[in-house]
Amino acid sequence: MDKYWFRKGITDFLNSMCSPRSSVTKTKKKEADGSKTSTYDGGEWTAVSNYFGHRLNRVGRLVVSYRGEVVMVKQYHAHAIDEIDSSALSKFVETVRMGGSHQSFGELKFRKDGRHLNDVTCILEEKVLRGSEEVYNCFNIETYLNSAA
Repeated sequence: MDKYWFRKGITDFLNSMCSPRSSVTKTKKKEADGSKTSTYDGGEWTAVSNYFGHRLNRVGRLVVSYRGEVVMVKQYHAHAIDEIDSSALSKFVETVRMGGSHQSFGELKFRKDGRHLNDVTCILEEKVLRGSEEVYNCFNIETYLNSAA
């Protein structure tokens, strides 16, 4: 599989992990150190997310594997900066991430900026703005390994 189709496979799997119509099996558990681990099993594709915090304020990492081989690691830091309805913000961010057509919701606007540092590492920043004020920020560093590079 060439690099484009492999990365598309990763993206498709990540999008399917949170879809209510997905066949991906999800399990959650609380760890002894207070972190939470979510495991996603989609057959050939699997992912394990371990994080501290909750939906809009969290620090963690996501490890994606294909046929048992780690192909991508994402480290992330998400932070709700302002007091805002966390349920509405969370739903809005998930809708946009899952390919929703709405890039705005009421006074909130979603912006995503990314750049490749090299062939295997990408930095991605997601922001939600209320007017010109940033109310949510999620910073990701994605590293593609082996076949995905």
